Amino acid sequence: MSIEIEPVMKSRGIVARALFPSHMTRFAIAAALTFFPDVLMYPLEYPAPELIALSAWIWAFPSRLGFAAFVLAPFIPNPTYGYWAFNLFCVQASLSIAKAATSSSTWAGEDLGKAHKPLRLYMFVTLGICFLQVITDPGPWVALFPHMRLEPGRGAGLRLEPSQIGSLLGIYLLMLVGALTRVRTSAGAIKNTTAYVREGAAMIVATVVLTRSLTVLIVACCFLPGLFQVRRKQIALAASVGIVCLGITYMVFGDRLEVAVAT
Repeated sequence: MSIEIEPVMKSRGIVARALFPSHMTRFAIAAALTFFPDVLMYPLEYPAPELIALSAWIWAFPSRLGFAAFVLAPFIPNPTYGYWAFNLFCVQASLSIAKAATSSSTWAGEDLGKAHKPLRLYMFVTLGICFLQVITDPGPWVALFPHMRLEPGRGAGLRLEPSQIGSLLGIYLLMLVGALTRVRTSAGAIKNTTAYVREGAAMIVATVVLTRSLTVLIVACCFLPGLFQVRRKQIALAASVGIVCLGITYMVFGDRLEVAVAT
């Protein structure tokens, strides 16, 4: 179902290269629209940013199924069928993106490592914004982005709600674990693996602390098995890390967990 664009780009001339630049360029643009929609697509309101971001991902991972989803686009503004057309578009687009990404021959080799680099930059910028939102509390952010909801001491990273950063963290960790899996079987694996694991652990801790979101914590836990490959000799280290993580979790979520249990 996927359409391979990359192999024929050089033979299709300037038009093809303009419509379909390099695979990593399309990926970086789609990811940027996903990470910073309130900035890059302001003042568009729901569901326009979501549709544009999904369209960009179809552009990054083209397929017949993905292009067929655009047949539903004219029905989305309709007050009667718009809701169903929008949801069907999202489902069909998501399935097509996943199918094209897993079957594309261009999404192999060094692509995972290259894709990890822009996502790492986007996460750094997002966490930087979160930190500024936390210390300004909420400062000028709500005035600049009135659709954003903030709670005291919780950064939203220019998203509607702090827990939505969980999806951004998931995209980043997906690429990180993929790149880490490849590195573990390559030369210099020990040094590179350690750097990746430290980066992932630091990003997880920073995101959880800044957002104080249980959703973000759950997303992070889902990727921990892929991030840390525990061997028998590492059981003691893993146990120590686990105890430290539990302590941090209690410090960050202790008050919320106590209220939840009491309720």
